[in-house]
Amino acid sequence: MDAMRARGVEPMGVGLRQLEGERIYVVTVSESDASVAMGLARELEQLFEEESESVVFSVRSAPSASTVVPGPVRSLSDPRVDALVQLLTSRSRTSEAQPSLSYIPNNTSNIAAVTGTRHHLVFGRRGAGKTALLLEARREIMRHDHASAWMNMQPLRSEGVERTFLHVVRVLFESLVTEVHARDLTHAQFFERLNDMRNRVRAQLDRSALTTTAIRRMIPEMQDTIKRVTTKEKLGFWTLSYSVDLHRCSSQARQLPELGLVA
Repeated sequence: MDAMRARGVEPMGVGLRQLEGERIYVVTVSESDASVAMGLARELEQLFEEESESVVFSVRSAPSASTVVPGPVRSLSDPRVDALVQLLTSRSRTSEAQPSLSYIPNNTSNIAAVTGTRHHLVFGRRGAGKTALLLEARREIMRHDHASAWMNMQPLRSEGVERTFLHVVRVLFESLVTEVHARDLTHAQFFERLNDMRNRVRAQLDRSALTTTAIRRMIPEMQDTIKRVTTKEKLGFWTLSYSVDLHRCSSQARQLPELGLVA
């Protein structure tokens, strides 16, 4: 928090929450420092992104002992307008832990397109709403009682194609195992095979050396295992992955066909 202190902001408390591939810092500051801290939080997030790390800073203001209720805003020169702009800018980034307050659909039916049973690539400039769209698609999937796997590809940018592939399928099988537990289906015949496949993928990731041939041999069984679960339970299953660096991730994606992957 030295960066905040250098700007004259003294944090009153700092909390850390760690998710899959993402760290979330919750910083509490005084009400008078909140606007500056929110703007600085956005700058810090961008610095971490340049270092290939996914970090979110959530700024909260501590209530003062004697709070004065302000009057209505009567002109754009009111300082609270600038504070609102800073707040909206600092909160413009969405994540799994910090989703949009409300998703506003448009007339192009993006949600229907993204949740269709086809592969989709969503791209656009920062703040365009890519992550918000995926999060809303995920909510729609859950609303229809289907399953999804949510992946942050950013931490995998420096990994080779074999290890990247295994990380992806690990998340797929862990998500399915979690879904089976949630539906109380651990007694089903397919569960033992599903759990075994998850453990085999984990074991491969623990190996110091990976070969494309060994991984390729596992793919037919992986696909058959997923098909057994989703067909038996009439369960839709979507994979939602995101990254802020499309160039590096796409270079890895171009190599995936070498593994014989057919989604």
